Amino acid sequence: MAKGSLTRAQGGSSSGSISKASKDLQRYCRAATASALVCRAHVDKSNSRDPCSEGRLMVYNLRVTNRSNSPLAGYDWRKSFLDADRLPQNATPAQKATRGRQFEKILAAMFEDAGLRPRLNYRPKGEEIDGSVWLQGRTILIEAKWTQDPHPASSLYQFRGKVDGKLAGTVGLFISMAGFSKDAVDALVAGKELNLILADGEDLRAVAEGKFTIVEALERKLRAAGDAGTPFLPLGSTAVEHLGTRRSVVFVEGRFDARVLEILRRSLGGSPNVAIIPAGGPSNIAPLIEEFSSVMDGFEKLTVIIDGDYPSSRVHTELEESFATMAAEYAGTIVAELVVLEPDLDSAFGLVQPGAGWEERRGLRRLSDRRLEGRLLSTDVTRRAQSNPAVAKVLDAIGIEIGQ
Repeated sequence: MAKGSLTRAQGGSSSGSISKASKDLQRYCRAATASALVCRAHVDKSNSRDPCSEGRLMVYNLRVTNRSNSPLAGYDWRKSFLDADRLPQNATPAQKATRGRQFEKILAAMFEDAGLRPRLNYRPKGEEIDGSVWLQGRTILIEAKWTQDPHPASSLYQFRGKVDGKLAGTVGLFISMAGFSKDAVDALVAGKELNLILADGEDLRAVAEGKFTIVEALERKLRAAGDAGTPFLPLGSTAVEHLGTRRSVVFVEGRFDARVLEILRRSLGGSPNVAIIPAGGPSNIAPLIEEFSSVMDGFEKLTVIIDGDYPSSRVHTELEESFATMAAEYAGTIVAELVVLEPDLDSAFGLVQPGAGWEERRGLRRLSDRRLEGRLLSTDVTRRAQSNPAVAKVLDAIGIEIGQ
Protein backbone atom coordinates (compact mmCIF):
# COMPACT_ATOMS: atom_id res chain seq x y z
CA MET A 1 0.00 0.00 0.00
CA ALA A 2 1.27 3.47 -0.85
CA LYS A 3 2.27 5.66 2.04
CA GLY A 4 -0.28 8.14 3.30
CA SER A 5 -1.83 9.55 6.42
CA LEU A 6 -5.29 10.39 7.69
CA THR A 7 -5.93 14.00 8.63
CA ARG A 8 -7.47 14.34 12.10
CA ALA A 9 -11.01 15.67 12.12
CA GLN A 10 -10.98 18.92 14.10
CA GLY A 11 -13.90 20.32 16.11
CA GLY A 12 -17.57 20.38 15.18
CA SER A 13 -20.24 17.81 15.83
CA SER A 14 -19.95 14.05 15.53
CA SER A 15 -21.73 14.06 12.16
CA GLY A 16 -19.38 16.75 10.93
CA SER A 17 -16.42 14.66 12.07
CA ILE A 18 -17.70 11.67 10.15
CA SER A 19 -18.14 13.78 7.01
CA LYS A 20 -14.63 15.20 7.35
CA ALA A 21 -13.17 11.75 8.00
CA SER A 22 -14.99 10.45 4.94
CA LYS A 23 -13.40 13.09 2.73
CA ASP A 24 -10.00 12.39 4.23
CA LEU A 25 -10.46 8.69 3.59
CA GLN A 26 -11.47 9.25 0.00
CA ARG A 27 -8.37 11.35 -0.64
CA TYR A 28 -6.25 8.75 1.13
CA CYS A 29 -7.65 5.83 -0.85
CA ARG A 30 -7.27 7.61 -4.16
CA ALA A 31 -3.66 8.39 -3.33
CA ALA A 32 -2.94 4.92 -2.01
CA THR A 33 -4.15 2.83 -4.94
CA ALA A 34 -6.51 2.74 -7.88
CA SER A 35 -7.47 -0.80 -6.93
CA ALA A 36 -10.35 -1.70 -4.62
CA LEU A 37 -9.48 -1.02 -0.97
CA VAL A 38 -11.41 -1.12 2.26
CA CYS A 39 -10.61 1.80 4.54
CA ARG A 40 -11.98 2.21 8.03
CA ALA A 41 -12.22 5.35 10.15
CA HIS A 42 -12.95 4.84 13.83
CA VAL A 43 -14.78 7.92 15.07
CA ASP A 44 -15.22 8.43 18.83
CA LYS A 45 -18.58 10.06 19.36
CA SER A 46 -17.33 11.63 22.59
CA ASN A 47 -14.11 12.97 21.11
CA SER A 48 -14.54 14.30 17.59
CA ARG A 49 -10.94 15.53 17.46
CA ASP A 50 -9.47 12.07 16.93
CA PRO A 51 -11.06 9.62 14.47
CA CYS A 52 -8.90 6.79 15.78
CA SER A 53 -9.17 7.46 19.51
CA GLU A 54 -10.01 4.79 22.02
CA GLY A 55 -13.37 4.62 23.72
CA ARG A 56 -16.84 4.10 22.33
CA LEU A 57 -16.13 3.59 18.63
CA MET A 58 -18.30 3.68 15.57
CA VAL A 59 -16.78 1.99 12.51
CA TYR A 60 -17.16 3.94 9.35
CA ASN A 61 -16.56 1.65 6.37
CA LEU A 62 -15.72 2.96 2.97
CA ARG A 63 -14.90 0.89 -0.07
CA VAL A 64 -13.41 2.77 -2.97
CA THR A 65 -13.35 1.13 -6.35
CA ASN A 66 -11.79 3.18 -9.10
CA ARG A 67 -11.85 1.51 -12.50
CA SER A 68 -12.56 4.60 -14.57
CA ASN A 69 -9.09 4.44 -16.14
CA SER A 70 -9.02 0.65 -16.47
CA PRO A 71 -9.33 -0.98 -19.91
CA LEU A 72 -11.85 -3.31 -18.23
CA ALA A 73 -14.18 -0.48 -17.20
CA GLY A 74 -17.73 -1.32 -18.25
CA TYR A 75 -16.79 -4.83 -19.34
CA ASP A 76 -19.48 -7.40 -18.43
CA TRP A 77 -17.33 -10.43 -17.69
CA ARG A 78 -20.28 -12.55 -16.55
CA LYS A 79 -22.11 -12.18 -19.85
CA SER A 80 -18.88 -12.67 -21.79
CA PHE A 81 -18.15 -15.87 -19.86
CA LEU A 82 -21.62 -17.33 -20.39
CA ASP A 83 -21.46 -16.43 -24.10
CA ALA A 84 -18.04 -18.10 -24.43
CA ASP A 85 -19.32 -21.15 -22.56
CA ARG A 86 -21.98 -21.65 -25.24
CA LEU A 87 -19.39 -22.12 -27.99
CA PRO A 88 -20.26 -25.48 -29.64
CA GLN A 89 -17.83 -28.37 -29.34
CA ASN A 90 -17.48 -28.53 -33.12
CA ALA A 91 -16.26 -24.91 -33.27
CA THR A 92 -13.26 -24.21 -35.46
CA PRO A 93 -9.75 -24.05 -33.99
CA ALA A 94 -9.71 -20.31 -34.69
CA GLN A 95 -12.94 -19.83 -32.70
CA LYS A 96 -11.52 -21.82 -29.80
CA ALA A 97 -8.30 -19.80 -29.89
CA THR A 98 -10.35 -16.60 -29.73
CA ARG A 99 -12.22 -17.97 -26.74
CA GLY A 100 -8.92 -18.72 -25.02
CA ARG A 101 -7.77 -15.13 -25.43
CA GLN A 102 -11.15 -13.89 -24.25
CA PHE A 103 -10.89 -16.14 -21.21
CA GLU A 104 -7.87 -14.17 -20.04
CA LYS A 105 -9.85 -10.93 -20.18
CA ILE A 106 -12.81 -12.53 -18.40
CA LEU A 107 -10.63 -13.70 -15.52
CA ALA A 108 -8.86 -10.35 -15.27
CA ALA A 109 -12.21 -8.54 -14.96
CA MET A 110 -13.57 -11.09 -12.48
CA PHE A 111 -10.54 -10.75 -10.21
CA GLU A 112 -10.46 -6.96 -10.55
CA ASP A 113 -14.14 -6.67 -9.66
CA ALA A 114 -13.39 -8.64 -6.50
CA GLY A 115 -10.55 -6.29 -5.53
CA LEU A 116 -7.90 -9.01 -5.91
CA ARG A 117 -5.47 -6.77 -7.84
CA PRO A 118 -4.82 -9.18 -10.73
CA ARG A 119 -1.52 -9.22 -12.56
CA LEU A 120 -1.68 -11.31 -15.72
CA ASN A 121 0.81 -12.68 -18.22
CA TYR A 122 4.23 -11.99 -16.76
CA ARG A 123 7.53 -13.86 -17.12
CA PRO A 124 9.78 -13.96 -14.05
CA LYS A 125 13.21 -15.46 -14.71
CA GLY A 126 12.31 -16.79 -18.15
CA GLU A 127 9.21 -18.76 -17.06
CA GLU A 128 5.69 -17.81 -18.08
CA ILE A 129 2.91 -17.42 -15.51
CA ASP A 130 -0.68 -16.74 -16.54
CA GLY A 131 -1.12 -14.36 -13.64
CA SER A 132 -1.47 -13.77 -9.93
CA VAL A 133 -3.91 -12.24 -7.45
CA TRP A 134 -3.56 -10.92 -3.91
CA LEU A 135 -5.91 -12.36 -1.30
CA GLN A 136 -5.66 -11.59 2.42
CA GLY A 137 -1.94 -10.90 2.33
CA ARG A 138 -1.17 -13.97 0.22
CA THR A 139 -0.04 -14.23 -3.41
CA ILE A 140 -1.96 -16.78 -5.47
CA LEU A 141 -0.40 -17.69 -8.80
CA ILE A 142 -2.84 -18.48 -11.61
CA GLU A 143 -2.75 -21.04 -14.41
CA ALA A 144 -5.92 -21.07 -16.53
CA LYS A 145 -6.80 -23.40 -19.43
CA TRP A 146 -9.91 -23.74 -21.56
CA THR A 147 -9.40 -26.99 -23.45
CA GLN A 148 -11.65 -29.87 -24.46
CA ASP A 149 -9.99 -32.56 -22.37
CA PRO A 150 -9.24 -32.78 -18.63
CA HIS A 151 -5.70 -31.81 -17.67
CA PRO A 152 -3.36 -34.62 -16.60
CA ALA A 153 -0.99 -34.79 -13.66
CA SER A 154 1.92 -33.58 -15.82
CA SER A 155 0.23 -30.17 -16.23
CA LEU A 156 -0.10 -29.80 -12.46
CA TYR A 157 3.50 -30.89 -11.85
CA GLN A 158 4.74 -28.27 -14.27
CA PHE A 159 2.72 -25.52 -12.60
CA ARG A 160 3.71 -26.67 -9.13
CA GLY A 161 7.35 -26.25 -10.11
CA LYS A 162 6.68 -22.56 -10.74
CA VAL A 163 4.93 -22.18 -7.38
CA ASP A 164 7.72 -23.99 -5.51
CA GLY A 165 10.24 -21.34 -6.48
CA LYS A 166 8.30 -18.47 -4.91
CA LEU A 167 8.02 -17.05 -1.39
CA ALA A 168 6.95 -19.57 1.24
CA GLY A 169 3.20 -19.44 1.61
CA THR A 170 2.55 -18.73 -2.05
CA VAL A 171 -0.28 -20.88 -3.42
CA GLY A 172 -1.13 -21.87 -6.98
CA LEU A 173 -4.65 -21.90 -8.44
CA PHE A 174 -5.03 -24.09 -11.52
CA ILE A 175 -8.25 -23.40 -13.42
CA SER A 176 -9.25 -26.00 -16.02
CA MET A 177 -12.65 -25.57 -17.65
CA ALA A 178 -12.59 -29.24 -18.67
CA GLY A 179 -11.57 -30.41 -15.21
CA PHE A 180 -8.74 -32.76 -14.29
CA SER A 181 -7.91 -36.39 -14.82
CA LYS A 182 -8.28 -38.72 -11.84
CA ASP A 183 -4.54 -39.25 -11.65
CA ALA A 184 -3.97 -35.49 -11.50
CA VAL A 185 -6.04 -34.92 -8.37
CA ASP A 186 -4.84 -38.16 -6.78
CA ALA A 187 -1.21 -37.17 -7.34
CA LEU A 188 -1.70 -33.94 -5.39
CA VAL A 189 -3.43 -35.76 -2.54
CA ALA A 190 -0.61 -38.28 -2.32
CA GLY A 191 2.12 -35.62 -2.29
CA LYS A 192 3.99 -34.60 0.85
CA GLU A 193 3.18 -30.91 0.50
CA LEU A 194 0.08 -29.26 -0.94
CA ASN A 195 0.48 -25.81 -2.46
CA LEU A 196 -2.06 -26.02 -5.30
CA ILE A 197 -5.83 -25.69 -5.29
CA LEU A 198 -8.00 -26.57 -8.28
CA ALA A 199 -11.09 -25.09 -9.90
CA ASP A 200 -13.02 -26.44 -12.88
CA GLY A 201 -15.69 -25.18 -15.24
CA GLU A 202 -18.54 -25.94 -12.86
CA ASP A 203 -16.89 -23.79 -10.19
CA LEU A 204 -16.54 -20.82 -12.54
CA ARG A 205 -20.09 -21.23 -13.87
CA ALA A 206 -21.38 -21.01 -10.31
CA VAL A 207 -19.39 -17.80 -9.76
CA ALA A 208 -20.62 -16.30 -13.06
CA GLU A 209 -24.20 -17.17 -12.12
CA GLY A 210 -23.83 -15.39 -8.78
CA LYS A 211 -24.13 -18.43 -6.50
CA PHE A 212 -21.06 -17.16 -4.66
CA THR A 213 -18.19 -14.74 -5.31
CA ILE A 214 -14.71 -15.66 -6.46
CA VAL A 215 -13.38 -14.47 -3.09
CA GLU A 216 -15.77 -16.83 -1.27
CA ALA A 217 -14.75 -19.65 -3.59
CA LEU A 218 -11.04 -19.11 -2.98
CA GLU A 219 -11.50 -18.80 0.78
CA ARG A 220 -13.48 -22.05 0.95
CA LYS A 221 -11.00 -23.93 -1.22
CA LEU A 222 -8.03 -22.66 0.78
CA ARG A 223 -9.71 -23.51 4.08
CA ALA A 224 -10.51 -27.04 2.87
CA ALA A 225 -6.94 -27.54 1.63
CA GLY A 226 -5.57 -26.39 4.98
CA ASP A 227 -8.02 -28.30 7.16
CA ALA A 228 -8.44 -31.56 5.24
CA GLY A 229 -5.63 -31.64 2.68
CA THR A 230 -7.96 -31.65 -0.33
CA PRO A 231 -6.75 -29.80 -3.44
CA PHE A 232 -10.19 -29.93 -5.08
CA LEU A 233 -13.34 -28.79 -3.32
CA PRO A 234 -16.18 -29.06 -5.90
CA LEU A 235 -18.06 -25.87 -5.12
CA GLY A 236 -19.89 -25.83 -8.43
CA SER A 237 -22.11 -28.72 -7.34
CA THR A 238 -25.55 -27.61 -6.20
CA ALA A 239 -25.43 -30.56 -3.83
CA VAL A 240 -22.50 -28.98 -2.02
CA GLU A 241 -24.28 -25.62 -1.72
CA HIS A 242 -27.30 -27.23 -0.05
CA LEU A 243 -25.56 -30.13 1.67
CA GLY A 244 -27.04 -29.30 5.05
CA THR A 245 -30.60 -29.83 3.76
CA ARG A 246 -29.98 -33.40 2.56
CA ARG A 247 -30.33 -36.66 4.47
CA SER A 248 -27.88 -38.81 2.50
CA VAL A 249 -24.65 -38.11 0.65
CA VAL A 250 -23.00 -39.99 -2.22
CA PHE A 251 -19.35 -39.44 -3.15
CA VAL A 252 -18.26 -40.40 -6.67
CA GLU A 253 -14.93 -40.12 -8.43
CA GLY A 254 -15.63 -37.43 -11.01
CA ARG A 255 -18.01 -34.90 -12.52
CA PHE A 256 -19.13 -37.32 -15.24
CA ASP A 257 -20.03 -39.97 -12.66
CA ALA A 258 -22.08 -37.38 -10.78
CA ARG A 259 -23.74 -36.32 -14.01
CA VAL A 260 -24.76 -39.92 -14.80
CA LEU A 261 -26.30 -40.37 -11.36
CA GLU A 262 -28.12 -37.03 -11.53
CA ILE A 263 -29.65 -38.01 -14.89
CA LEU A 264 -30.70 -41.40 -13.55
CA ARG A 265 -32.21 -39.84 -10.45
CA ARG A 266 -34.20 -37.39 -12.54
CA SER A 267 -35.31 -39.97 -15.12
CA LEU A 268 -36.17 -42.84 -12.77
CA GLY A 269 -37.64 -40.88 -9.88
CA GLY A 270 -34.85 -40.91 -7.34
CA SER A 271 -34.81 -39.05 -4.03
CA PRO A 272 -34.15 -35.29 -4.02
CA ASN A 273 -32.72 -35.60 -0.49
CA VAL A 274 -29.43 -37.12 -1.66
CA ALA A 275 -26.34 -34.98 -2.25
CA ILE A 276 -24.08 -36.30 -5.04
CA ILE A 277 -20.53 -34.97 -4.70
CA PRO A 278 -17.75 -35.49 -7.29
CA ALA A 279 -14.29 -35.83 -5.73
CA GLY A 280 -12.11 -35.49 -8.83
CA GLY A 281 -10.34 -38.77 -8.04
CA PRO A 282 -10.70 -41.70 -5.62
CA SER A 283 -7.84 -40.54 -3.39
CA ASN A 284 -9.63 -37.24 -2.77
CA ILE A 285 -12.78 -38.85 -1.36
CA ALA A 286 -11.43 -39.43 2.17
CA PRO A 287 -10.23 -35.80 2.51
CA LEU A 288 -13.62 -34.56 1.28
CA ILE A 289 -15.43 -36.74 3.81
CA GLU A 290 -13.30 -35.13 6.50
CA GLU A 291 -14.06 -31.65 5.13
CA PHE A 292 -17.82 -32.22 4.99
CA SER A 293 -18.08 -34.15 8.24
CA SER A 294 -18.80 -30.94 10.16
CA VAL A 295 -22.09 -30.48 8.29
CA MET A 296 -23.16 -34.14 8.27
CA ASP A 297 -24.90 -34.03 11.63
CA GLY A 298 -28.33 -35.51 11.03
CA PHE A 299 -27.32 -37.49 7.96
CA GLU A 300 -28.56 -41.04 7.74
CA LYS A 301 -26.41 -42.58 5.02
CA LEU A 302 -23.02 -42.12 3.37
CA THR A 303 -22.20 -44.02 0.18
CA VAL A 304 -18.87 -43.98 -1.65
CA ILE A 305 -18.85 -45.26 -5.25
CA ILE A 306 -15.51 -46.01 -6.92
CA ASP A 307 -14.31 -47.94 -9.96
CA GLY A 308 -12.83 -51.39 -9.50
CA ASP A 309 -9.99 -50.74 -11.94
CA TYR A 310 -8.15 -48.44 -9.54
CA PRO A 311 -4.93 -50.29 -8.59
CA SER A 312 -4.20 -48.90 -5.13
CA SER A 313 -5.55 -50.50 -1.96
CA ARG A 314 -4.55 -47.34 -0.06
CA VAL A 315 -7.85 -45.73 -1.10
CA HIS A 316 -9.83 -48.59 0.46
CA THR A 317 -7.81 -48.33 3.67
CA GLU A 318 -8.33 -44.57 3.93
CA LEU A 319 -12.05 -44.91 3.29
CA GLU A 320 -12.39 -47.61 5.93
CA GLU A 321 -10.62 -45.32 8.39
CA SER A 322 -12.97 -42.47 7.47
CA PHE A 323 -15.97 -44.73 7.98
CA ALA A 324 -14.68 -45.81 11.39
CA THR A 325 -14.08 -42.21 12.44
CA MET A 326 -17.58 -41.19 11.41
CA ALA A 327 -19.12 -44.19 13.15
CA ALA A 328 -17.39 -43.19 16.38
CA GLU A 329 -18.19 -39.48 16.00
CA TYR A 330 -21.86 -39.98 15.22
CA ALA A 331 -22.39 -42.98 17.51
CA GLY A 332 -23.46 -45.25 14.68
CA THR A 333 -26.26 -42.97 13.46
CA ILE A 334 -24.80 -42.79 9.92
CA VAL A 335 -24.70 -45.92 7.76
CA ALA A 336 -21.56 -45.89 5.58
CA GLU A 337 -21.08 -48.16 2.58
CA LEU A 338 -18.39 -48.58 -0.08
CA VAL A 339 -19.64 -49.69 -3.52
CA VAL A 340 -17.09 -50.88 -6.08
CA LEU A 341 -18.25 -51.00 -9.71
CA GLU A 342 -16.40 -53.51 -11.88
CA PRO A 343 -14.54 -52.58 -13.91
CA ASP A 344 -15.88 -49.00 -13.82
CA LEU A 345 -19.09 -46.96 -13.80
CA ASP A 346 -19.19 -46.44 -17.58
CA SER A 347 -19.08 -50.20 -18.21
CA ALA A 348 -21.34 -51.21 -15.32
CA PHE A 349 -24.15 -49.08 -16.72
CA GLY A 350 -23.60 -50.30 -20.28
CA LEU A 351 -22.38 -47.02 -21.72
CA VAL A 352 -19.20 -48.67 -23.07
CA GLN A 353 -17.80 -52.15 -23.26
CA PRO A 354 -15.23 -53.15 -20.60
CA GLY A 355 -11.78 -52.13 -21.74
CA ALA A 356 -13.01 -49.29 -23.95
CA GLY A 357 -10.39 -46.66 -24.71
CA TRP A 358 -10.36 -42.98 -23.85
CA GLU A 359 -11.57 -41.85 -27.30
CA GLU A 360 -14.88 -43.66 -26.84
CA ARG A 361 -15.22 -42.47 -23.25
CA ARG A 362 -14.41 -38.91 -24.25
CA GLY A 363 -17.24 -39.04 -26.76
CA LEU A 364 -19.62 -39.96 -23.95
CA ARG A 365 -18.56 -36.98 -21.89
CA ARG A 366 -19.28 -34.63 -24.78
CA LEU A 367 -22.89 -35.76 -25.17
CA SER A 368 -25.66 -33.41 -24.16
CA ASP A 369 -27.73 -34.39 -21.12
CA ARG A 370 -30.63 -35.36 -23.38
CA ARG A 371 -28.53 -37.67 -25.54
CA LEU A 372 -26.73 -39.14 -22.52
CA GLU A 373 -30.10 -39.82 -20.90
CA GLY A 374 -31.17 -41.66 -24.06
CA ARG A 375 -28.04 -43.80 -23.98
CA LEU A 376 -28.56 -44.67 -20.31
CA LEU A 377 -32.20 -45.62 -20.66
CA SER A 378 -31.45 -47.72 -23.73
CA THR A 379 -29.15 -49.95 -21.65
CA ASP A 380 -32.08 -51.15 -19.50
CA VAL A 381 -30.75 -49.96 -16.16
CA THR A 382 -33.39 -51.89 -14.20
CA ARG A 383 -32.37 -55.21 -15.69
CA ARG A 384 -28.71 -54.46 -15.00
CA ALA A 385 -29.51 -53.70 -11.38
CA GLN A 386 -31.34 -57.00 -10.99
CA SER A 387 -28.31 -58.94 -12.25
CA ASN A 388 -25.57 -56.76 -10.71
CA PRO A 389 -25.76 -56.12 -6.92
CA ALA A 390 -23.29 -53.23 -7.17
CA VAL A 391 -25.48 -51.40 -9.69
CA ALA A 392 -28.51 -52.04 -7.46
CA LYS A 393 -26.67 -50.48 -4.50
CA VAL A 394 -25.83 -47.41 -6.57
CA LEU A 395 -29.46 -46.91 -7.53
CA ASP A 396 -30.56 -47.48 -3.95
CA ALA A 397 -28.06 -44.86 -2.78
CA ILE A 398 -29.79 -42.19 -4.91
CA GLY A 399 -33.26 -43.33 -3.87
CA ILE A 400 -34.31 -45.39 -6.90
CA GLU A 401 -36.32 -48.48 -6.04
CA ILE A 402 -35.84 -51.53 -8.26
CA GLY A 403 -38.60 -54.12 -8.38
CA GLN A 404 -37.80 -57.79 -8.27
